[in-house]
Amino acid sequence: MSKPARAMNAGAGPSLWLAMLKGALAAPMLALPVLILAGDRVLGPAPSGYAGTGFGAVVVLFLLAGQLAAAILGAVAGAIWLRKPRHRLMTWSVNVLALLGAAIIGLLSFALLTR
Repeated sequence: MSKPARAMNAGAGPSLWLAMLKGALAAPMLALPVLILAGDRVLGPAPSGYAGTGFGAVVVLFLLAGQLAAAILGAVAGAIWLRKPRHRLMTWSVNVLALLGAAIIGLLSFALLTR
């Protein structure tokens, strides 16, 4: 890439991949309370014994499927919405949500690896 082409790209917004990554990391942070509330309302109280073990596995799969769907939708939304320059507060808040979303994904991964 030549110097003038790089200079023209320097003024452009954030890269598409970075916007997708931020969206994919922020969406699970926003989706987790909704998934927990939906799981509580839909799945009901947990049984005991072996049925409780199976129920726990279903709850974990429900949360993982919801987080994966949120990450995919967040990547698409990030690619569409975060490409435009925004106010500093908006950029900062999306970065914080992306960081918290990455922490949640990391904690869920750690919980799955240690079971």
